[in-house]
Amino acid sequence: LLCELEPPILIVSATYDWTLEERLLRDHKPFALVAHVLSSFGKEHDGKILVFRPGTETPICFAAADAVPVDPRKERVIYKVMGSPFLSGFTDPDLQIDTTVLTEMDHLTFLGRLEYQHTKMPDVFNPCFQSRKLLFLGYSLDIWQYRLVMSLIQRMVVSTIYAVRQPKSAMETLCWDCLKARLIKADPESFIQSFRANERAAAARP
Repeated sequence: LLCELEPPILIVSATYDWTLEERLLRDHKPFALVAHVLSSFGKEHDGKILVFRPGTETPICFAAADAVPVDPRKERVIYKVMGSPFLSGFTDPDLQIDTTVLTEMDHLTFLGRLEYQHTKMPDVFNPCFQSRKLLFLGYSLDIWQYRLVMSLIQRMVVSTIYAVRQPKSAMETLCWDCLKARLIKADPESFIQSFRANERAAAARP
């Protein structure tokens, strides 16, 4: 479904894999991927923002809105909030760029930097978080670091939040309630099938 949606769209991905990106590359669909630099050689780029576009150079910049060369109001943007080990293959190896937030120390470093002006979530995302509906598709809140990331995103969101998820526990349901999310208790595959069926039905109407 995410691959089929046309721009503009902002996808917040908390996975480390490259499944979505590989599908977009295979289908020749352009995208911009944004991630935080966790560490680098000599700490030169620590905390900065990395922007990956297939077939182009990969700039590294600070989080200010006028510095990050993406526009989620016009293009397909993937915010890889926890980074990915695959990204290091698209940067200069001499820079030793690492974006993957994996260990407890990584999380402490990452979350601490989000409090600072030049290393926080990119300002360019603010209009989307404030004006668009936010859909969390299969996003699990039974993992503590996901709850932390979600709470940070919530600070920026003033529009409606939806979550497609079968909660694993009463605690997870409570977490969604605390985030004021409208919980759709369905698995992502069933939701997508229903979504497509509704689209076909709407297209068939005279």
